[in-house]
Amino acid sequence: MNTDTKKLNVAFDDKHRSWDPRFKRYAFRLMPGEYGLAGKGEMLITVLGSCVCACIRDKVTGIGGMNHFLLTHSRNKNINRDITSDYNSQSTRYGIVAMEVLINDLMKHGSKRSNLEAKIFGGAKVTETENKIGSDNIAFVKEYLNMEQIPLINSDVGGTQARTVYFIPETGDVFVRKVEKVTVLDLEKQYKDDLRKSDTDGEVYFLD
Repeated sequence: MNTDTKKLNVAFDDKHRSWDPRFKRYAFRLMPGEYGLAGKGEMLITVLGSCVCACIRDKVTGIGGMNHFLLTHSRNKNINRDITSDYNSQSTRYGIVAMEVLINDLMKHGSKRSNLEAKIFGGAKVTETENKIGSDNIAFVKEYLNMEQIPLINSDVGGTQARTVYFIPETGDVFVRKVEKVTVLDLEKQYKDDLRKSDTDGEVYFLD
């Protein structure tokens, strides 16, 4: 990794980063509640069920970022007010903060708001008993981008299938693969349990 791009990802440790021989890039894998930036020679990967991720990129610099959140906001109002660039903050688990933090970090690394563009993914109904978390997340992120005047240039949202998303900010390319639901359900169940505690305190295809 070159010096400049390494600075983008100081929040990631080695367990997040690996060489992807298929894409011939270093890949950073995001878990629920995480976000990160990537630059030249790098990519961001995450697995989504009812969660949503926003892939936001500066089309001039080629630097971009991804977040991964399950809920739009917290019942804890103090968390919603905690707009911070601290990667480890539990507040980035919620869309209202995750979006703000991601955009702020891009701006901090030289992006101009007028150069930003977005693609969004996820928000599936992965079980018969699933409530409207996914659809709420989709509506939220679309409204947020509209309010921030960041163009939404493509999306793959809703439906009943989970997704693995591969985002290459350098080129703006996104690849999506449909995955087995059980993989995502286990991740999201753990994530939902963590959120409750904190509140009380297939085939790869190209999306151009």
